[in-house]
Amino acid sequence: MTTEIDLTPFVCEAFASNQSVHKLIEDMYEENRVEYYQLAKSSPWYNHEIITSQSIFKEIVMKRSLGILAKGDTEKILKILIKGWRQIYNVVRQQNIIRVSEVMLKLLPVDEKQQLDKLTSDRFNSYAIIPVVLGGLLGKRIDVIDDMYDVVMNNCHMRLKLADNERRFSLDALESEDRKKVRDFKKSIYAEADINRYWASYATAASEDIFNFSIGLSYLFDTENLSISIMEEEVLCEKDIEEILAAYFVTAGNRNKTEGGKFLAAGHIVKALLRAYRRLKEEHFKTNKESLYLELDTALHQANEARLENNNLQRIIEEKNKEIENLRKQVAVEYGRAANGFKDELRTVRKENSELQDKLNQIMIDFKEYEKIIFLQQEPVEFFDIDLATIRGVIIGGHENWHLKMKAVLPDNWRFIHPDDSYDLNIISNADVVFFYTGYLNHVVFTNIIAETRRKNIPVGYLKQVNEQECLRDIKKFLNQIVKE
Repeated sequence: MTTEIDLTPFVCEAFASNQSVHKLIEDMYEENRVEYYQLAKSSPWYNHEIITSQSIFKEIVMKRSLGILAKGDTEKILKILIKGWRQIYNVVRQQNIIRVSEVMLKLLPVDEKQQLDKLTSDRFNSYAIIPVVLGGLLGKRIDVIDDMYDVVMNNCHMRLKLADNERRFSLDALESEDRKKVRDFKKSIYAEADINRYWASYATAASEDIFNFSIGLSYLFDTENLSISIMEEEVLCEKDIEEILAAYFVTAGNRNKTEGGKFLAAGHIVKALLRAYRRLKEEHFKTNKESLYLELDTALHQANEARLENNNLQRIIEEKNKEIENLRKQVAVEYGRAANGFKDELRTVRKENSELQDKLNQIMIDFKEYEKIIFLQQEPVEFFDIDLATIRGVIIGGHENWHLKMKAVLPDNWRFIHPDDSYDLNIISNADVVFFYTGYLNHVVFTNIIAETRRKNIPVGYLKQVNEQECLRDIKKFLNQIVKE
């Protein structure tokens, strides 16, 4: 089932990924930078990881875009969308119902791998997000049961959960036994290569492979005219080292000391540079002149508004005190007369309440009768008896644990493709039917395989349930529909 999602951070991400709209966004922002800054700063997305995990330049563009989106000026937003995605705009404008899969297959170079590889993930995602946004702004109906729409929305949902530290890779997320294996792995590399958590120890590493590998990595700093001290000053702790080796362990599936040591050398540099860059970003946004100016301007504006509001409140208080005094005088006069009237009203209300209670009791009696009728009329759903062993089925998507559960209820001739693994497209070409599991699916894998199924005219179904028995029921239901057709 598709989850309702606020697409605001993903629209900001799309804007930042398209260089052709950067100048237009900057010009719009300069028209009223204080208001846009305040709108962006008050948004719950301003410090969200979807925005703050980007580069400095992209974060600036995304935060400016956030202010413009928060303002809600449809004309300005459309101007940005048309400037950056003219082809998508032309397609959406001509259609009454927007199907994301059709727009993407029409505009993405799915048959040109090199062109497709040039697209960054953010740029690729914009081809799915922008049609939905344009459709909404142009008053078009979005086909929410479209298969690609479901994939895109689930992907956005998963990214938001990842940003909230759900399903994020970390050392602490590993089982205690695996964490112990990682610690032992670290100790064995330390002992054999004679290195430690300090980068300087690699210069005297006992392992020639690790020594040469670390020297080669150091040369990369020369190619950018930068000092390796940038990285050396970010001293990693033992847990940092274990996190690097944990990444190797869970992906390589072994504890090879030579390969693990080389991975550690590369990971040491990457992790240190990432940390240095994160500190730079924090310092930039803390001391950035534009931010400081806008914060000061905002504070002065708020202080002025507070003074005006205080004066206004003082005036209101004086007026209310006068009203209170007048009301006190009226209360004494009105109290006696009102008391008798309230008694009559109370009797009327009690009578109405009694009548309503009688009606409610009758409704409950009727409801129970309807309930009996409804349940007595329900009939079980019957399917044609289909031998799944005679069908060459392929399921794409899902984690390995889910695959194991599905293999237990399906015949051996059914094939599974993990979205993160390589695969042979001939498996799809020779299939009788293909199912996509939308709970965990790679968008590139989906695009390639859906194109092949359409080329071969292979029926395609979609599985959304986690329980293997419910998925089996959905498979049989889909196959029955094919038989009927």
